[in-house]
Amino acid sequence: MKKFISITLVFFVSLLSLFASEVQVLFTHDMHSHLEPLQSMNVQTKEVSTNGGLSRIATLLKEGRAKNPNVLILDGGDFSMGSLYQSIFESEAPELSIMSRIGYDATTFGNHEYDFGDDAIVNMYKSFLRNTNDKNKLNLLLSANADETKSPIATIGLSGYVVINRGGLKIGIFALTGNDSRIYTLDTKLKFLSLEESAQKMVDKLKKEHNPDIIICLSHSGTSDNKSKSEDEILASKVNGIDLIISAHSHTFLKEAIRINNSTIVSVGCYGTYLGDVTLVKNNGKWEVKKYDQIKVDNKITPDEEVEKYLASYKKIIDRTYLSKFNLKSDDIVFKTKQTLIGEDEQRYLLAQNKKNKNLPYSLYETNFFNLLADSCLYQYNNTDVVDRDNAKAVFSVVPLGLIRDTFYKGDVLVSDVFNVASLGIGKDKTIGYPICSVYLSGKELMLAAEVVASFSSIMKSASLKFAGLRFKANSLRLPMNKVYDVEVFTGGKWEKVKKNTLYKGVTDIYTLKMIGMIKTLSKGLFNFTPKEANGNPIKSPEDTIVHLKDGSELKAWTAPISYASSFKTDNNGAKLLPGEYYKIDDRQYIHKSLRPSKLFRNWNKFAFAIIGIIVLIIALIYFVVRLIIKFIKKIRKH
Repeated sequence: MKKFISITLVFFVSLLSLFASEVQVLFTHDMHSHLEPLQSMNVQTKEVSTNGGLSRIATLLKEGRAKNPNVLILDGGDFSMGSLYQSIFESEAPELSIMSRIGYDATTFGNHEYDFGDDAIVNMYKSFLRNTNDKNKLNLLLSANADETKSPIATIGLSGYVVINRGGLKIGIFALTGNDSRIYTLDTKLKFLSLEESAQKMVDKLKKEHNPDIIICLSHSGTSDNKSKSEDEILASKVNGIDLIISAHSHTFLKEAIRINNSTIVSVGCYGTYLGDVTLVKNNGKWEVKKYDQIKVDNKITPDEEVEKYLASYKKIIDRTYLSKFNLKSDDIVFKTKQTLIGEDEQRYLLAQNKKNKNLPYSLYETNFFNLLADSCLYQYNNTDVVDRDNAKAVFSVVPLGLIRDTFYKGDVLVSDVFNVASLGIGKDKTIGYPICSVYLSGKELMLAAEVVASFSSIMKSASLKFAGLRFKANSLRLPMNKVYDVEVFTGGKWEKVKKNTLYKGVTDIYTLKMIGMIKTLSKGLFNFTPKEANGNPIKSPEDTIVHLKDGSELKAWTAPISYASSFKTDNNGAKLLPGEYYKIDDRQYIHKSLRPSKLFRNWNKFAFAIIGIIVLIIALIYFVVRLIIKFIKKIRKH
C-alpha cells in the first residue's frame, strides 16, 4: 500500500511538473509616465490614432489573469519621465502605485528614473510604500550591475533580483542597466559595473541559492539593427542561463522574438501602445517560444474605471502643486493647429524616403515642428521679464531633436501636450523641466555647429540641432565637415553673414549646454565649442547661466510654446491659431545637392584641406608601395 501511495505521489508530482512547464509573461517597457492614452500618427498614411494608457492596460491584464491565473506581469523600466505625471514623482509615485494596483509583479529603473537624482528616487519609493496597500506589492529591482555603495538609494534596501513562485514554478527575475543606457544616467551616484560579468554572476547566484525553473532578465539595454551595438543580443550570446530577456531602452518593436544561445529576446516599442504577450514552454530542458504576440492598446479596449478615478485624482494634484506656479491647468488650450506637424518619427521616415527618391528636396532635414520649437525658445527669452547676467537680447536659439518626445497634433493643443513635447529633465531648483540658459558663442563656433548638422544629422540623432535666428546653406556632395558654404544670423533686424570673431548671444536648455561643453572631449578635440560670458571668458559652470524669472524661479524650456502662443492671432472665439508659416518649411537649414564648381569649391575650411591632405598621403603611400613591389619583382626575375 505504501509503495502504491509513493508511486501515485510521484505520478502526480510528475504530472504537475508537466503542466507547470509553461510560463506566460505579459510585459511593457519605456512607458515614460504616459499613464493616459496618447496620440500617434502613422507615418505612411498620416492617420492619427489614440493608443496606450494604464486604464486600458489594466483591462487587458484582468482579461489575461482570467484566462491564466498564473500569468506573470513585468515592466522593463523607464516607467517615468515623459508627461505631467512625473511632476508628482516624489510625492505620489503615480507610475509605480498604479502599476502595483493593477497587478504588475516587477519592474526596474531605466536611465530616465535617475534624471530626478538619487534622493528623489528614495522619496519616490517611500511614497510608493506609503500610498500602496496591496498585499502583493510590485517589486522594484535595482540593476544587478549597479553598485549602490555611495548612493542614498542603498538606504531603501532594493534587491537586484526576486524569486516568484507561480503555478508550481520557481521564477527568478533580475534587472540590468545597459552600456548605452548608463551614458544618460548623469545625475546618479550609482556606479555601473560590467554588464555581461554582472549578469553571469547573477545567473550563477540564482541557480546556486534558489535553483529556479526559469530565469528572466529585465534588461534596460536594447537592441539595434547594427549587430555590433545590439546590446541584448550580445548579452544573450555571452551569458549562459538567461531564458527570457525583456529588452527595453531602445524602444524597439520586435515583431518576431529573437533566439540566441537558448535565450529569447522580446520588445514591444514604447509608451504603453502595445502590451507584450509571450509564452515559453520547456522542451528537452530548454525554454522555447510557444507564442509571442503584441496586443495593440487602442480605443477598442474599455478603460478600467478604478484606474480612471486614480488618474483624475492625480491630475488635480498636478494642477494644484505644479501647474499653479505657471497659472496653468493641464487641460487648458494653448493654440489650435489645422494639421499635425512633422515630428521626429515623421522626419526619420521622410529622410529614409529622401535616400530612395532623388526628387524629394534635401531640406527635409528641417521640419515645421522643430522650427516652431526653436522660434518659441528664442521668443520666450526675448519677450519675458527675466533676471540674467546681462540685458542683451538673444540672437539665436538651439533645440536638439534628441530631447523632443512628441509632436503637436491637428486640433486643440493642450498644456499637457506642450509639456509632453519637452518633458525631460529637472532644474537646479529641483522642479521638473530643464531650465533655459543663455551663453555666448563665436561666429566661428556657429559655423561649426551648422557643419555638424549638415555633415552628421542624417546618421547621428545627437547631431540633429534646430536653430532660430541662424540659417545656413550646404551642399551634401562636398567633403564631410566642409558641406556648409553660407551661414547667416538675424541681428539688428536683418540677416547678415556670420563674423567669425564676433560673439553672439544664444539660448538653449541646460542639458544641451552641458553636451555642448562635452563635445570637445567626446570628439577627441576635433570639435571645440566653448560657451562663454559676454566678455569672452569661458563659463565656469552651466548652472551659472540659468535664466530666472523675477520671483526667482527658473525659466523652463517646456513653457516656450505657451509663451510664443501669446503672440498668435485669434479666431472669432478667441482661440489662438498657429501662424500659417508653420504649415510649410522656410529652408533655414537648406541642404541640397549640386555639382556646380561654385558650390563645390567655395569657402573650404581646415577640415577639407586636412581630408585632402590625408587622401594625397594615402595615394602617395600606395604609389611608393607599388614601386617597391615592382622593384622587388624585377630583382627576383634577374636572379
